[in-house]
Amino acid sequence: MESYRATLIRLEHWLLPEGRQEIQIIDHDLLLYVAEHLKNKSNIVVSVSSQSYSLPCYPIATQCQVIDFFQLEDGSLSVVIEGIQRVKVLSAQRQSGFYEVEVSPIPNWPFLPISEDSEVLAEALLEFYTANPDVSGLYSHIHLEDLNWVSQRWLEVLPMYHQDKQSLIKEVNCEKTAYFVKHLIQGSNPTQF
Repeated sequence: MESYRATLIRLEHWLLPEGRQEIQIIDHDLLLYVAEHLKNKSNIVVSVSSQSYSLPCYPIATQCQVIDFFQLEDGSLSVVIEGIQRVKVLSAQRQSGFYEVEVSPIPNWPFLPISEDSEVLAEALLEFYTANPDVSGLYSHIHLEDLNWVSQRWLEVLPMYHQDKQSLIKEVNCEKTAYFVKHLIQGSNPTQF
């Protein structure tokens, strides 16, 4: 697939395909970019800031779309974004306070049904969502039947070093992530991923 240009929004937390996150927008320039996205369907890519690369973010990022927005009492805008497609950031150029990035799509992780062996991940995620309704409330449907979906949601919420998450996100499927999270949940020591 051909590369394309997008506006980069750097987040504190990872957002992966089919994931959702609510962000508050106070910066005027960012507000203009979001308005442009809504009006013209311009491309937005999100990632976490990084100083370890020649790029302003980690190289594997996520193209996203704004799916909802509303004004808060303080006059700022809150938007809900949803991840669509994994992308590789090829280059970045600073543009009036933000970065415009050249990205190339990479395949999303394929659907993988939850097996008896991996049910513990879905059950634990359901418990997490029950305890954190602000997170689960972003979803109209949670896909506990899909190990890929469950694994990506765990990567978004687990407290891990960003470079470790990036190592797992780079993989071609969710198997290493599922293995890692399963061992964390069961209290055993996962081997290096």
